[in-house]
Amino acid sequence: MFNSAPVAIYEFVGNGKRLRYYNSVKPDKAMLTPVIFIADNIITADFYYENFKSVAKDRPFYVIELPGMGTNNERPNKAIDQDINLINNWVESLGFEKINLVANSYTTLWAIDFALGFPEKVEKLVLYGTTSRIRESTRKILSYQLDQLREENYKDFAISMAHTMTNYHKILDRDKLDHAIDKFVELAHLQKKNLEAYLEKILAWEDIFRGTESSTDVLIVTGEYDPLSGPYESFLISKKCVSRSMAIISETDHQCLWDKPDICLRLCKRFLKGQPLGRMKDIQLYQKTEYPMEKIRQSNRWLLDTKGHLDLEIGLNVPVEIKEISAGGFHFTCRDVEQKFIAMNHDAVAHIPNEDILIKVAIVPVPDKKGHYIAHYNPQDFNHLNNIHTLIDRLAMQGKPFWKAA
Repeated sequence: MFNSAPVAIYEFVGNGKRLRYYNSVKPDKAMLTPVIFIADNIITADFYYENFKSVAKDRPFYVIELPGMGTNNERPNKAIDQDINLINNWVESLGFEKINLVANSYTTLWAIDFALGFPEKVEKLVLYGTTSRIRESTRKILSYQLDQLREENYKDFAISMAHTMTNYHKILDRDKLDHAIDKFVELAHLQKKNLEAYLEKILAWEDIFRGTESSTDVLIVTGEYDPLSGPYESFLISKKCVSRSMAIISETDHQCLWDKPDICLRLCKRFLKGQPLGRMKDIQLYQKTEYPMEKIRQSNRWLLDTKGHLDLEIGLNVPVEIKEISAGGFHFTCRDVEQKFIAMNHDAVAHIPNEDILIKVAIVPVPDKKGHYIAHYNPQDFNHLNNIHTLIDRLAMQGKPFWKAA
């Protein structure tokens, strides 16, 4: 999946912190506005460089590694805004008046913050798998992953991270999921402290995205089945941008850059050149002003109406009423007396006795509905998932879903 890194790696030090970067610049293109990718811990700089370096045929091309990301072993900055200032110092050191900024997944938070802080310096912004808000359910799962890292439970961290980024329920690619788990186990062993700092900064990020200036063109790219920051989250960002395009890549999840890098590259190049993005294979341009509610949920929900239990971390067993269930979690209610204990815990083990199901879950309250919660699966092995799928398959044979996903 990953190629060897280019030979020439340069360093810039600003405010005592080191930024590493790779570049490819054609002499006859050197005066044009450069394209700058922000690399991260998950998809490293060598992948970006090898798969997107053909951008350098049209303009200067750079891949940067911030402290604690990729092969940059510099101690990470504590806050995103410190990284943003480091990027700005580096941009000024090279004499760039404007840049085209590209980012993927949660490094789009860095790109968004840079565009907010220095709008006059961003000509075009390309965001893959982005969101301007961390969903409460995602915060729970990321908090769980951070806890597993701190406790050195690397396998649990890797399984949770792989399921967060890979929509196995839609794609059903076991080899891809296994590969992602192995990759995250390796990363956890090699970069534990950096990953902890990375997750801490993401969890501390607040949605202050007010939208981009009219002078900044924005391309937002999302996977059709992205469970982490999917089309709806991308749509919410696009609504705040004056000049924007939104492209959905069919049959991909959060890892669309891994799965279809050629399409992602072609989209990026055409956008930077100001060429039309329509009529491309596997691409749907979303140009509507509203997003259908039925498309927000990616899994059918089925009425279950059964009793269950939650085994909380503190050793308390809480009876619950399970209302409906999906491939991603279930909706439940509980009595007033137990609500304060549920609110204190990040995760639990759910037990559905009638179905002989035990599965780890992250619990999120339903907004504006006291006593109502969603339990999101945080599966630790495939037996748990298979039991859920078997139950849902049986419910599907018995009748129509309570909520049908698009």
